[in-house]
Amino acid sequence: MKTTKIKVYQHALLAYCFIYTLFYYNFILRTDINDDDHGFSILASSKSVFSILLERYNNWSARLPIDWALFSLINHIEMLRIISALLMLISIMIMAKIGLKDNTEIKNEHITISCLLFLCIPSYIMNDSVWWVTGSFNYLWPLAMFLIGISRFFINYKHKLLDVACIFASGFAMFSEQLALTTIIIFPLLIKIKKTKKKLSIESIQALFIAACLLTQLLSPSNEIRFSAEVLRGFNDYYDKTIFDKISLGTSLVLCYFFDGRNVIFSILLAMLSLLLYEKRNKPNLMLSLCTLAMSILVFTGILNTSQLLPDNAFDYINIYKIIISLLILSFVCIVLFFAAEENGVRASFVFMLSILIVIILGYSPTSYVERPRVFYFSAVSCIYIVILLYNSFNSLTSRIISFLMIAAFFIIDM
Repeated sequence: MKTTKIKVYQHALLAYCFIYTLFYYNFILRTDINDDDHGFSILASSKSVFSILLERYNNWSARLPIDWALFSLINHIEMLRIISALLMLISIMIMAKIGLKDNTEIKNEHITISCLLFLCIPSYIMNDSVWWVTGSFNYLWPLAMFLIGISRFFINYKHKLLDVACIFASGFAMFSEQLALTTIIIFPLLIKIKKTKKKLSIESIQALFIAACLLTQLLSPSNEIRFSAEVLRGFNDYYDKTIFDKISLGTSLVLCYFFDGRNVIFSILLAMLSLLLYEKRNKPNLMLSLCTLAMSILVFTGILNTSQLLPDNAFDYINIYKIIISLLILSFVCIVLFFAAEENGVRASFVFMLSILIVIILGYSPTSYVERPRVFYFSAVSCIYIVILLYNSFNSLTSRIISFLMIAAFFIIDM
């Protein structure tokens, strides 16, 4: 009887995943060939992929595996849509799993919440990072590969081929600058955690492969050429800006993401944190719960929206109050996450700080003035992971039900 129930569960889960993949495939059908895509399509038709990669590596782009995927699939759009849908589904499944405690079985509720949260990523971010063909190769694909790469630290794969796939996937992710920084920061920590459980042979190979991919990207002669071209094209006074100016620009981008009224995920994060504090039922936590709920409402209504904020006007007397309040809220959230999420507190606060850092660092990019919302995709997924951690931190069934309904409500409002 027990075996029958397990089989029914497995079949139901498989059917659920298949239906969701088709649903997401329908969304990806919105992707059309346009802008850069058209030029890449013509280039892929006129030259071999190898010659394109060699030319771009020396003159424009060090993203070898990303460019290889792009020029191999740019003229096979239906195949691309299917692969992208599967990569999104894999991302959703991995996020649902790595948010659980060790040896905890993944359930339908975890996958459902992960699905809803991914669908809550604002369309203005998805348009450039997923629906746009070129954008999907530079954001959707690397993030999926990054998650596959780190998944082996949370999931015990039985087949060595899956370990090999994880190694290659983590190497692919290293050719995205934001994810390269993320990997450099978290990979040593993951190895340290894994060290207490089993031998380091696979981890050592993975680390060496990651280092080789990083060197391949850093040593590309195209880096200096592209950097200079981007400065001339959109940031003529880049070299006149001080470190403070660049940090200010990066901070502006952070505030643009977190306090945009369309950013439903951050509102959900704050609301979930408020519920988690309320669950503790003591006076200090109840006060913190009310404060966090008020912050969620402020973010959701867009009152603190700083989308027009730039370094040149960031410290005008009108904007300084918004900046101070916004930075205080981010600091407050980071600290409260650490203490409120208990076992998951360290992970939650660390990932939250990382989601801020990978946007702040863009202030040092010569394309920062013209960066589009796609650069927030990784931060959006980081916030999804934090929400999943918060959901798994609830002790009572009532809180889980309320939080589930809360996520569903935000999703419906956002549609």
